[in-house]
Amino acid sequence: SYIHLWAGLLNALVHMFEEGVDTSTPQDEHFIEIEDTPGYTTAFNQLVFATKRPLDPFAGSVANLKVNLAESLKKASVRYPGKLQPLIQSGVKGQAINKLQEYLLSANIASLS
Repeated sequence: SYIHLWAGLLNALVHMFEEGVDTSTPQDEHFIEIEDTPGYTTAFNQLVFATKRPLDPFAGSVANLKVNLAESLKKASVRYPGKLQPLIQSGVKGQAINKLQEYLLSANIASLS
């Protein structure tokens, strides 16, 4: 069972929603230097430095990820009554618990079962 990993995953998810993507490193700094690459060829260079569009797996299907999380937590609490709330209370740490409460309120969900 993966139940022991659930609270950590929820903490990480809330952190990702609140902190967003780390943009402190400029986009072109994560590439290796061409001079440091043995066997450099133009074709290889085009593949390594090809521009990638950001992948958004929820594009168009989920309007608000935070509200979607709150609604999903509500569905899980209805399906498994009395199990979700203790997991959240014992495993979700710091500001994440407050943020989860905000998500629930923004989705018009008073509480979890």
